[in-house]
Amino acid sequence: MIRSRMRPKMSDKKKARKCELRRNEYIREPSNIPEGM
Repeated sequence: MIRSRMRPKMSDKKKARKCELRRNEYIREPSNIPEGM
């Protein structure tokens, strides 16, 4: 994760959580991983 983007804001935390869930889905299905992740 990019440290400079991590700020104590609710919206940012929610976004980070969504990114984590999305990343977990990609890990489950490698075929869904887009280039650059």
